[in-house]
Amino acid sequence: MSMTTEYLTPTEAILVRFLVENCEVEARPEDIKPDWMLFDAGIEETPTLKMDSLAALELIVCVANEFGVELDQAPKSAWTSVGILARYIDDSR
Repeated sequence: MSMTTEYLTPTEAILVRFLVENCEVEARPEDIKPDWMLFDAGIEETPTLKMDSLAALELIVCVANEFGVELDQAPKSAWTSVGILARYIDDSR
């Protein structure tokens, strides 16, 4: 899969790749930006990946395997957007 993600940090790029390949989000990798919300917050102007609970579980496993960070105890605020989750992962390593 070819994707242009030069505007992403390395951690964000890994998250985007995993979300698209394994969590069935409805977006192309090259369209996803760090400020995209992970879950639908009901705010029309805000792009969202509309993850469901199964996708969240998949993401927990990916992050544990890829980064050695356990997300099951992460604060709710860490799950806000791609960029915020990536910063939480980076800060937790």
